[in-house]
Amino acid sequence: MFNISGRIKITQETRRIQNLLSQLNLSDALDAACRVRDLSAQIYGLNHVNYVLSINNLAGVLFKLGNYQDAEPLLSQAIAIMRNTKKSISPFHADLYSACLNGLAETKRMLGAYEESITIHEEALAVREPFEFNHPEEVAQSLQHLAEAHIEAGHTDKARTLLERALNLRTRSLGENHPDTIRTRDTLAII
Repeated sequence: MFNISGRIKITQETRRIQNLLSQLNLSDALDAACRVRDLSAQIYGLNHVNYVLSINNLAGVLFKLGNYQDAEPLLSQAIAIMRNTKKSISPFHADLYSACLNGLAETKRMLGAYEESITIHEEALAVREPFEFNHPEEVAQSLQHLAEAHIEAGHTDKARTLLERALNLRTRSLGENHPDTIRTRDTLAII
């Protein structure tokens, strides 16, 4: 069933969530994210990529609120759906899948599960690497997240290697003075 008004409502509410987040209005963002998730489930079904996007966004709001325990099962659900759909991985699907993986890995890291975080970040990097030529910043972001997890786990040599690769990608794609390049260079300098 093609529900255009519902899809428009999802788009409007998703934009509203982004605005609320930029204003740091996390409570209203959480309410809107829950509405988008429920509406996405109703319109698209529980195995659709747009539903995955909605639960990833909801988990992101929960993460910003520091509610890692509630974000974790949502991200696990999103990852399970992506794995079960078995679609060919397009850049969009790879980006969403790796975003869910990175979200779960960062959630695990915040919960102190550093080794689990590393394993999940490695999977996210493996998903993004085939698209490195056209999307070097996404690969650099995965490298940075993985390196930070290694730092917290005490694996500084591994972190250094990952950060050097991320710095190379960011310098080439963003330039030496971009904030992300500077962040990577600064992180590398302190380990």
